[in-house]
Amino acid sequence: MEGGPAAGWFQSPGADAATVLPRRPAYELTPLGRSMLAPMDAACAWAREHGDELLDAREKIAAESR
Repeated sequence: MEGGPAAGWFQSPGADAATVLPRRPAYELTPLGRSMLAPMDAACAWAREHGDELLDAREKIAAESR
């Protein structure tokens, strides 16, 4: 089934079928991308710390706009 849903897969003919998965690309962060990890961790920590306040503010704004 060339080009269809099974593209990239191979099954050998006969009673014993072997399946070979297609290659998966390997991804990694560049040095520039890695330099964003600490600021992103800080932003996530801030959001966890202030999450309730953020939700309260969102609910207040939604209630005022009704």
